[in-house]
Amino acid sequence: MRGNGSSSRALVVHSASSGDNSDATVTPVDDDWEDWVRDWELSLRARTRGVSEQTLTAYKTGVRQFVAFMDAKAPEDVTRRDVEAFLAHLASRGRSEATRRLRLMAVRSLFGFILGEPGSLLSGNPADGIAAPVPELPDVDVIPDTDLVAVLGTCDATFLGLRDAAIIRLMLATGLRRTEVCMLDVDDIDISHGEAAVLGKGGKRRVVAFGGSRLPLALSRYVRARRRHLGAADPALFLSQRAKARNGYRMNGGAIAAMLRRRCRAAGVKVWRPHMLRHTWADNAKRQGLSDEDLERMAGWTSPGMSRRYGRQLADERARAALRGLNLGDRL
Repeated sequence: MRGNGSSSRALVVHSASSGDNSDATVTPVDDDWEDWVRDWELSLRARTRGVSEQTLTAYKTGVRQFVAFMDAKAPEDVTRRDVEAFLAHLASRGRSEATRRLRLMAVRSLFGFILGEPGSLLSGNPADGIAAPVPELPDVDVIPDTDLVAVLGTCDATFLGLRDAAIIRLMLATGLRRTEVCMLDVDDIDISHGEAAVLGKGGKRRVVAFGGSRLPLALSRYVRARRRHLGAADPALFLSQRAKARNGYRMNGGAIAAMLRRRCRAAGVKVWRPHMLRHTWADNAKRQGLSDEDLERMAGWTSPGMSRRYGRQLADERARAALRGLNLGDRL
């Protein structure tokens, strides 16, 4: 219990989280910590609004790992050096920068909570001031135009062909995540004005825009075919062939991934992951001069560095093309 110095231990089962390649484990937790950790977990959702369930689970796992690493040391006795030793321990076990960064954020959140609670014996947050590891962002894949043309060429005038062409063109033109595409309702799309109201991560809504003529035409053709579908009364924009017990006719993310696999194989090109369409959209947008700020707003990113990741391996090519366009050698 809080402040009683008890050294008895409770067993807490938790599962591995994103970035942690261990299996589910049983972590012993001192009673000195147990009340604090339990109350912190209860308050966590309110303190981290808009954070995904996966991230919340990672926070909880990180704190449990830290408490186990502290062994019998009471919360008020933890120092900055202890937190740094925990991060070094994770590094020695091969944990990535991204995982160590998330663990530090979780530990900092826990001590921030304890510090503000009645009965706390903390004089400060031992995790404050520790530089978070900076994850090295991997390159992302951009789909060649030839592959895009080949895959779209497999979409015929059947219901599935019209639906799949509309989905591919929509993701390519707006950068929507597959879950965002699945959550679209018929009323969310305004074909005439080139806009879609999107429900993004964390329940945040935004309006994305699209131009040109091919996507509006593809959407219009699909909507006409959709009216003859058995599930036409379903509010979902994109319908599966058969209804499912939980979601009705609404497509899910797995169905979109499976559709892309089928289309890529039919076209004889390398199979795309759904997110590659988002990568390609971001790269095309940057090629056309869209600013990082505008790109982040349309993509629904909250981190200002995300736009630099997408299409990064083609950044040199974009820079060379921009420099050629300046014609600096012609000024003399």
